Amino acid sequence: RLLDEGVRTNKVLCTGLTYISPSKLSGYQEMQWFKFLGKHRFVPYFGFTENEVRALFANKKFKLKSDQVSRARYLYNGSYSYEGLKVYNPESILTFIDKKKAYVNIRINEHLRKFFNIFKLIMFGDPLQKLLASQTLKIRYHNYVDVSYIFEMRKIILRMPRFELSVNMIMCYLIDLGFLSHDVDKMALQTRSVVYLRVANQEAHDTLFQLYTATYIEKYQLTEDTTTVEPEKDDWEIIQEKSKSKWWVLWDKIYSFCMRVYNKYALW
Repeated sequence: RLLDEGVRTNKVLCTGLTYISPSKLSGYQEMQWFKFLGKHRFVPYFGFTENEVRALFANKKFKLKSDQVSRARYLYNGSYSYEGLKVYNPESILTFIDKKKAYVNIRINEHLRKFFNIFKLIMFGDPLQKLLASQTLKIRYHNYVDVSYIFEMRKIILRMPRFELSVNMIMCYLIDLGFLSHDVDKMALQTRSVVYLRVANQEAHDTLFQLYTATYIEKYQLTEDTTTVEPEKDDWEIIQEKSKSKWWVLWDKIYSFCMRVYNKYALW
């Protein structure tokens, strides 16, 4: 809004998850940019720290039962920054404390939907399958993701080395959206240009799984872009049961075989 009104802005501090990116589309390319889980001193201010979450759960005025605390930690476990600092999404924690039940607070925006449709053409599902199977993904790190640049990739999507670059950049974008976290067990192996990523928590996993399924299997209809969506009863259990069905297992085997053939011949 400030940019649209032409107001001179010297400093801006954005806290929490990032839904915009420095690009010619957003007008933020001239600002100094601090990544949500990047290597800088502001990470603890971008979310709740472990001590803050522990204090909130222990506060008697919220009247949280032990099973509710366990449920919240299972769904909304924190994300690790580049340097191993752990922060929690404040919206998820505060919504759970207020409503005393599980809500999906992580956002699926239109950029992400379009990215999935674009990368569907190059079988982008292989790295996603690894992440959804709780595996670690090794990528080359980009300091920021330019949204407009990724949209241009559709024109050169099947040309090496743009394939690898495209996957790396979309993974960095998923960090900003709160889906992915740095793998705390691989911190010693990280460099300035190589990082190891995992799905941030169960909330991120289940939301990413729904988006993945809607893109590749086209069974689910995703809700419109909202910051807070209340799932149906036992939504997480239903998703996990569907992911283990015999048809999913069969499709997964067929897809994995096609991906191995594709990687062996098409890209090289």
